[in-house]
Amino acid sequence: LLQKNYDQALADVGKAMELKPDDTVAYKFRGYAEIGLNQWDKAVADFTAVIQKEPNDPQNYDRRAWANRNLKNYDLAIADYTALIEKNPADAEHLVKRGATYTSMTQYEKAIADYQAALKLNPQDNDTFQRLQYVQGMLATKNAPPPTATPSPTPEKPGLITPLNIGIAIAVLIIIAVIVRLVTRGKEEPTSSRIR
Repeated sequence: LLQKNYDQALADVGKAMELKPDDTVAYKFRGYAEIGLNQWDKAVADFTAVIQKEPNDPQNYDRRAWANRNLKNYDLAIADYTALIEKNPADAEHLVKRGATYTSMTQYEKAIADYQAALKLNPQDNDTFQRLQYVQGMLATKNAPPPTATPSPTPEKPGLITPLNIGIAIAVLIIIAVIVRLVTRGKEEPTSSRIR
């Protein structure tokens, strides 16, 4: 297990369990190897078996809670972390882990309470402080009112003087001038005989 060769560890633990099938240490080590291989459901089963035989070892509850968190069995993980906190209320680590589980469940108010309690026990824990800030931001975002839609300006009806209308007016004037020129071509203009 220390060398992180979990497949080999599983094989070795399997041999040990054949020799001593009631040995809780073998179940525990197999659970560790299964966690290393991301076999969360098997790890939960092994740590549950160990807890039934050794209910006072907090590490078994912690590892089972971790496996349940990865299976998204958050309520079961919360139950294990709560049991650990009840057994040792001065241990900030399990408050932080339960707070992280509440964060995964988007129960930000409960996560904030756990992080604040952990910081009272260990005020120098910067990681927990950052987690607290993150969850407070998530809660603020969750509780923020929905953004108001900016009203799009209603398009105004175009006035009479637009580039299109000016172009049309110029074209009409040119056509009228051409027609007048064609109609009056070659005709004398009436003039008066007076000189001014």
